[in-house]
Amino acid sequence: MQTPRPDITVLGLVVVAGLWMSGCSDDSANARFPESASTYRVSTQSEFDDVRRRVFNGGDQVLFERGSAFEGALSLRRSHVRPDSVIRVADFGPAEAPRPVIRADAEGMGTIDIRDSGGWVVENLELINHSEARSQRHGVFVTAADSGTHRHFVIRNCLVRDVSGVHDYFNNGGIVFHVRGTAVPTRFDGVLIENNEVRNISGVGIRTKSTWEADPDDPRDVANPIGRHAHLNVVVRGNRISNVTRNAIIVASADAPLIEYNVMGPNIATETTGNTLYTYATDSALVQYNEAFGNHGPAADRDRGGFNVDYNSRDTVFRYNYSHDNNFAFAIMRKYGDGASIHHNISVNDRFGFFHYGYPDDHAITDVTVNNNTFYSSSPNMMMFMNFGPRRDPIETSFVDNIFVFAGGGASWGSVPSGERGNVFENNLVVGLEDPRYIEMTGDPVFVAPGTDVTRIDMNDPHRLSGYRLCLGSPAIGSGREASNRSQADFWGATITAANIGAYGGDGVDCSVNSVTAGPMHIFLLAGQSNMAGRAGVSEIDRTPHPRIFALNENDEWAIASEPLHFDKPQLAGVGPGLAFARAIAEQDPGIRIGLVPAAVGGSGIEAWAPDGIHPQTGSHPWDDAVRRLGVAMQSGELKAILWHQGESDAKPGAAGLYKARLHDLVRRFRDVAGNDRLPVIVGQLGQFGEWSRERQLVNSAHENLPELVENTSFVSSDGLEHMGDGTHFAASSARELGRRYANAYAAILLAAQSARIPDRTSVEQPRQP
Repeated sequence: MQTPRPDITVLGLVVVAGLWMSGCSDDSANARFPESASTYRVSTQSEFDDVRRRVFNGGDQVLFERGSAFEGALSLRRSHVRPDSVIRVADFGPAEAPRPVIRADAEGMGTIDIRDSGGWVVENLELINHSEARSQRHGVFVTAADSGTHRHFVIRNCLVRDVSGVHDYFNNGGIVFHVRGTAVPTRFDGVLIENNEVRNISGVGIRTKSTWEADPDDPRDVANPIGRHAHLNVVVRGNRISNVTRNAIIVASADAPLIEYNVMGPNIATETTGNTLYTYATDSALVQYNEAFGNHGPAADRDRGGFNVDYNSRDTVFRYNYSHDNNFAFAIMRKYGDGASIHHNISVNDRFGFFHYGYPDDHAITDVTVNNNTFYSSSPNMMMFMNFGPRRDPIETSFVDNIFVFAGGGASWGSVPSGERGNVFENNLVVGLEDPRYIEMTGDPVFVAPGTDVTRIDMNDPHRLSGYRLCLGSPAIGSGREASNRSQADFWGATITAANIGAYGGDGVDCSVNSVTAGPMHIFLLAGQSNMAGRAGVSEIDRTPHPRIFALNENDEWAIASEPLHFDKPQLAGVGPGLAFARAIAEQDPGIRIGLVPAAVGGSGIEAWAPDGIHPQTGSHPWDDAVRRLGVAMQSGELKAILWHQGESDAKPGAAGLYKARLHDLVRRFRDVAGNDRLPVIVGQLGQFGEWSRERQLVNSAHENLPELVENTSFVSSDGLEHMGDGTHFAASSARELGRRYANAYAAILLAAQSARIPDRTSVEQPRQP
């Protein structure tokens, strides 16, 4: 058998206890190790098998070759030699090669398994613990029992995946630190779980736990209060967790843990009820800059939220977090808890409500404050306080200076935060809650650009979720109260300069057209007939402004864009694809202003889109009017693309056969107007509602084949889109989705231009469609 190569490397600096006590400031990947320490480089399975039998000394390194794979669980054991030096378990080899993979089928243990010892750094590995039959198991398992304090653990930059644990068991899963035993007080001191990806886990993503949670006289409601010896210096930072059957992160039995910059979602708690991130039996936990999304499960199971202020905890702070597309944003437990603070968080499109109170028969929480948060959702028929099943009234909670926008309509209280139960609900701005018991501020907060779905955001980006800042003139600016726990920064990290309502603490963003006139606009023409003009009902999300999106109004003046954009038939105008297109483009390129030129005319055939053409139904001249309005718009910027959606009126005998030639001629004339023979023209597919006639198929063929025949054009599919009930016009959600598809097509044209390195003002030929 070939043995691992124990390279005795002169590394100079000894890693001593001072490094251990540095808590979570570890830099051992770059540290030097004792001269007498061994470095084991493992490249083969036989070398791996030998390493599995070894007991390591402080300062040793066990390095697995990148691009290699090994079978079997690795139980890490250390001697008493150099007890103050860490042992590093990591990788070696070219950085461009994949991480080394350790694959196990190890019931009751971890692929990396550490017991009753400290001083370990595990990094840059891919770890699997899989079996067809699920049983208790882990990816990384660190455990101790009746053995005192163990210091210094780093689990960093690992991929932990495909762990087939028990799906509903809290104490197995991806990365688990668990203290057991009742005889000798035991805990971990210095735990850093950082920058790992944890996915496809049956169980919990990341978990800390201990039996030593409460003293006998502690008010915590634990089953066996044998003494509190909480974990210390716990940091869970920068991890990405998805596809777990239970919770993403649970930090329990800790004092002053820090949980930050984690991205959790999608597919959280897929097989059992559970909130995405929570702390339990903690004191002074700080939870900040985390994103939680995709926790919704089956429709009947609504007890799933982004964040949870769980019980048996004191002085927990949730701030600067982002919850979206969960069943709700925050759960608050009514068992023992004191001093929880939820402030300067943002919730977007959480589905059934904003808050959910757990344990409805308990009344032991005190001094909960919820202030300066921004909650926005376009989901219909929500509850402010979710109240399904046993009554879940808010208790002992102060709600002050928050913004609640129910953009989807039909919202209700669910449960009312009554004063009799110790609640304060004051100075909040609430929109869309149609209830006479709410008599405070109800004005539009005037966000910069709300309602844009954004996932996996960079919480270090100072412009993150900037659409939820407030425009100048917002009724929320300067209307807040000075709260005793007010942070010195808002959600974006800016120093608070005004006592505002909501997560934004600044003086306001100038959202007027005059504030951004310096520099050219990117102009887009919206042309065609009614499905480009839009006919679907307008919601709050469609009326909210974006500071960099403008539309040329009926008087040929630039104005902040909001639906309805078109005025071809004012009594029918509604939501079309144009504004959603512009929002997507604005998100893709934050350095531009966008000018939309609405020119579509409902019912107009393509023949009317010719010089001197007329649309008898409205008496308008679609082509001539569009060219004139473009002349006005192009004084402020450059025409970047034509968005065309039309053809329903030509899907009839006689006209359908001429449609292809007329469409090609239309593209040529638009490019002549722009003075750009490569101007992008993007055409949208007709709605796929019901059975298509031969004529409709001819029109569709002209659209679909345009990119094959005319350079720098693109075709946008209507697959999966729904009508608004009339069999003709896109529903509002489908119109918005169509707009986003137009934006993706435009972005693809720009990308093709960049790749081809052709110096064109706008773009180059789009790759031919297959």
